[in-house]
Amino acid sequence: MSPQPVNFGGVGDIDMYPDDTFRAAQQIYRSGSVFGNRWPDLLRAIDHDEQIVSVGFDDLSVAYREAYNKYKEVVPKRADEVAPKLYDAGNRGRLGVLKYLQLSEQEQPAYMSSLV
Repeated sequence: MSPQPVNFGGVGDIDMYPDDTFRAAQQIYRSGSVFGNRWPDLLRAIDHDEQIVSVGFDDLSVAYREAYNKYKEVVPKRADEVAPKLYDAGNRGRLGVLKYLQLSEQEQPAYMSSLV
């Protein structure tokens, strides 16, 4: 469950919408799941199509194949990094919100007493 929005008496010590920020971090994390679940099938489809595609030998197809081959090895390696990076970003976002609220609650009494 995400933290509720915080406004300690309108003093403005929270400079974010914690609920919204927490949900956004959860969406980033879930994006990692979506991509991570889909990528293996997409890679298999690319590999399958590679086996059945025949490219002619005109100048355009040769130039295309040369450009394609430059990225053929790079893209799968980079794509394999996407899901873990989204998981990490989502986790850090959620933990950041929780830590921000925790620190705000710790500082609040001292802050409020300085206003009196």
